[in-house]
Amino acid sequence: MRQRYKYVRAQYPTGPPELRPAATDQYNPIILIRRAFARCPDDAPAPHIERLPFVANDEFRRNLETDLDGVDRAIAGGQWKAATVLGGSIVEALLVWAIQQKADPAAIQTAIGNVVAAGTPGKDPGKELEKWHLLDYIVIAGELKLIRAASSSSPDYRQGHVRCIRRQERSFSGYIA
Repeated sequence: MRQRYKYVRAQYPTGPPELRPAATDQYNPIILIRRAFARCPDDAPAPHIERLPFVANDEFRRNLETDLDGVDRAIAGGQWKAATVLGGSIVEALLVWAIQQKADPAAIQTAIGNVVAAGTPGKDPGKELEKWHLLDYIVIAGELKLIRAASSSSPDYRQGHVRCIRRQERSFSGYIA
């Protein structure tokens, strides 16, 4: 191994060769490869099956459908945590989209006031939708009648979330010193 290293070093006494273009009007090959990869999506889209026809924005719908394909691949591969996290992000994105598309700001504030008065989410989620938590989206979307009442009024949402976190804490407690 050392012999080979010395042989390679002898061929390049001043260091590794520079990757530069052959002429001044050409790009560095690494830059060309990087630009080509930058145009590629993170995930390969599945054969086009429109699973979210109600989303009018083509780019948003394609991104969500690509994520749905990722959930399908994760489930098929037995990657339950990945499927759950990615699926949760899709649910969250659809709820944010629905609240933004279907309700005016005054209706959103009224819904927040109603659920806070009822003590449903526990505290005021604030005016910035991007800073809310999934439970806030679910409860407010239910109050705005964007999802069925049965989907938004289950008392087990918060308790289930806490139980899930506690299970994770217990499973990792052996790894933390």
